[in-house]
Amino acid sequence: MSKNLVKLILVICGSLIATAGIAGTVSDPFSAVPGGTISSTELNGRFTTLFTLVNGNIDNENIKAGANIAGSKLASGIDPTKLSNTTAFGTWLLSAASDILGFGTTGDTNARVVVDSDGDIKLGPGNATQDVVIKRESAGVLAIRNLADSAYEDLKADGITASGTVTCATLTPTNALLATKGGTGITSFTKGDIFVATDSTTLTKLGIGANGQVLMADSGEASGVKWGDISAGGITAIGSPLSSIAINTVYTQAHSLGSTPEDVVMVATCTTADIGYSVGEVVTLENAQCYNLAGYTYGYTLSSDGTNLYLVTGSHYLPTILNKSTKAAAQMTGGSWSWQFGVRE
Repeated sequence: MSKNLVKLILVICGSLIATAGIAGTVSDPFSAVPGGTISSTELNGRFTTLFTLVNGNIDNENIKAGANIAGSKLASGIDPTKLSNTTAFGTWLLSAASDILGFGTTGDTNARVVVDSDGDIKLGPGNATQDVVIKRESAGVLAIRNLADSAYEDLKADGITASGTVTCATLTPTNALLATKGGTGITSFTKGDIFVATDSTTLTKLGIGANGQVLMADSGEASGVKWGDISAGGITAIGSPLSSIAINTVYTQAHSLGSTPEDVVMVATCTTADIGYSVGEVVTLENAQCYNLAGYTYGYTLSSDGTNLYLVTGSHYLPTILNKSTKAAAQMTGGSWSWQFGVRE
C-alpha cells in the first residue's frame, strides 16, 4: 500500500472522529514513517476501533442543539443506557407496541409513566404493569380509571362522579349536603337540637324541651314526636300544652292510644304567679267539677272517646281551686297556667 493511500485513510478517520464529535480516543495510535509499510492486521484494527467508537459511544455532546432524531430510529433495538441521564431524566422504557413514550427510574422493570398512541397516560409503580389510566374524556373533562375496570370516572369542573369509595381527610362542601344524599340540609344548630324526619326526604330540627321533659311519639305533630311531661304518678302527656284557656269553651286534643282512656287529667303548670301559687308549681285536675251558685256555673269536665280528649269549661268561671295563701276557693286565671292534657296509666 502506498504511503499516500495510508495518509489519506488516516486523514479520513481523523476527520470522521472530529466531525461526529465521538466521545473517546483511538488507543495505540500508529505513526507512519517514510518508506514504511502498514500490515492488513494493523489497518483492520484501526478501523475496528473507529467502528466501536461510532457505534457504541455517542454521548449527549454529539447531538447539537436543535437537531432531531427520527422516531423510526428509536422504534426498536434501542439501548436505554445510551438515551438516558438516569439522575435527571430517568430510564426509557416501552411496555407495548402502542406506547409512544415511557419512562421509569433506575432499577425499574416497567415504566412508571406511559403515553400510548391514544394519548392516554398510564401510571404504575415501576416494578409492575401500570394500573391507573388518565385521559381527556371530552372538552373540559378529565377521566380516570383503574386499568382493571372498563368504565372511567369523570372529573369535571362542576362536580365529580364516583361509583366507588371516596376517601378524603376533610370534606368542605360549598352548600349543605342534602338529606337525600346522606346529609342533613341544615347548616346551623342550637344546643340540644335533634334531627327528626317530616317525610321520606326531609330532615328538620326539634329544639330541646324543658328540664324533665321526655321525647314522646305524637302523630299530630309534623315530625311525629314532641317533648312532653310525665309526672311521677305515671301521667302520659298528650299533645302540646295550651298556653291559656277561657270560659264556656270545649278544648279538643287528638290522641293515638287505640282505645278510649278511662282516666283523663289536666296538668296545670303555673307560668305567672296566681292565687298564692308560684311559677313552676303544678296542679292536677281530674274528672269533673261542676256546681251552680246564684245562677253562675262553676267548674269543668274532662272526658274522652276513642280518638280525642276533651276539656269543657263552665259558662261563667274557670276551674276553681283553693287559694294557697288564703285557703279560700278561687278561680284559676286562664293565662297564668300552662294546660296539658294527660292520661293516667
